[in-house]
Amino acid sequence: MMKDGFTRHLHKGKILALWLTAAVLLCACAIVPAGETDEVVAVEEISQQTEQADSGGQGGAEGVASQEEVIAVDEEETASGGLSDAVLSPASEEDAGIGLTVTFLDVGQGNAVIAESDGHYMLIDGGPADTSSLVVRTLKNMGVEKLDYMIATHYDADHISGLVGALNVFETGLLLLPDYETDTSIYQSFMRMYEKNGCEGHFPVPGETYALGRAAFDIVAPFDYAAEQENDRSIGIRLWYEETSFLLLGDAGYESEAEMINAGEMLDSDVYLASHHGSAWSSTEDLLEEVSPDIAVISVGRDNSYGHPAEQTLERIFDAGAKVLRTDLSGTIIAESDGEKITFSAEPMSRKKMREALTAAEAEKSVPADDSAGTDSRYIGNINSFKFHRPDCGSLPAEHNRVYFDSREEAVEAGYEPCGSCRP
Repeated sequence: MMKDGFTRHLHKGKILALWLTAAVLLCACAIVPAGETDEVVAVEEISQQTEQADSGGQGGAEGVASQEEVIAVDEEETASGGLSDAVLSPASEEDAGIGLTVTFLDVGQGNAVIAESDGHYMLIDGGPADTSSLVVRTLKNMGVEKLDYMIATHYDADHISGLVGALNVFETGLLLLPDYETDTSIYQSFMRMYEKNGCEGHFPVPGETYALGRAAFDIVAPFDYAAEQENDRSIGIRLWYEETSFLLLGDAGYESEAEMINAGEMLDSDVYLASHHGSAWSSTEDLLEEVSPDIAVISVGRDNSYGHPAEQTLERIFDAGAKVLRTDLSGTIIAESDGEKITFSAEPMSRKKMREALTAAEAEKSVPADDSAGTDSRYIGNINSFKFHRPDCGSLPAEHNRVYFDSREEAVEAGYEPCGSCRP
């Protein structure tokens, strides 16, 4: 699917203008209440805002950000322009014209996505605790020193645990997070690290658009941060570069999907990250009809106890004409867009190919795993204290607060400090 009209108009100058204002986002931690976002900055206000930033103008004494500091594009322009099919094929050789790279990390039963355009980076969710170090290591291997954006779609542990580690290590420009609270320990850890990071926070609402290098993303959900189901409070975005697009909706379910459709949100996208790991309670026929994806990526753990992805959801996806890529079968999946076509690091699967891949995966189970290394050679980190321990330490955290490292160097790289008792 291709986004023309508005894309070309914006791409010729507005993206650069938007990024001139990005310096404004490097202010003290503050969250803009969702109810005040009606006055988000339009393109024509950018030069004025840049002058204010240059003169050192800032919010109140406590660092509270005003709604004018949100980088957004005129809502009416965002709604214009149509879409048409993009060509999708497996990645082969390097393409100098790549303008957007989207990496769906294999974090098991969870979500973690890295988007990059022109050296600007965004992390959407961070996966569960045991893959927190993978997220940090991947970002470092990419050469990331700063995240322009971080998005916590919602506060489930399999989405925000890895964000805690990333906030501990990387400077972050703007944190987009949902406007509700939970009483979980990982939520408390996340909020403490958010405050320590010193980044700005914002509760986004549909209609906002943000620049990411040559690419941009629109907020399409949620419409109700007080929805009965927390999954329906997930932040959803439509990320696009010229004629190509990606839809990521966190764990949004039926209710949130219906609200997006009824509101007339632009959902048509080439690539759709299946909501809630392909559960039976997401990816309705109505939503898939609106999205009309060529590829559905499913981020899911092998043999997970939830039965994800659900068979009926897979059938709906295939019936909608899409092919599938799964992290439990293909590992980390990298998608690259040159503005006209998207190439993948793995071959998208038809219904038949996916069944063959599942059969092959089942056959692999019969081969005994090499457990010679065991777990005694690993180090155990505490996602709350950011200390790491030897396996025989008497101060080990509870299992749900642990993250494992294969070496001392890996633990230090992830921002963890050695325990003072066991001195690993």
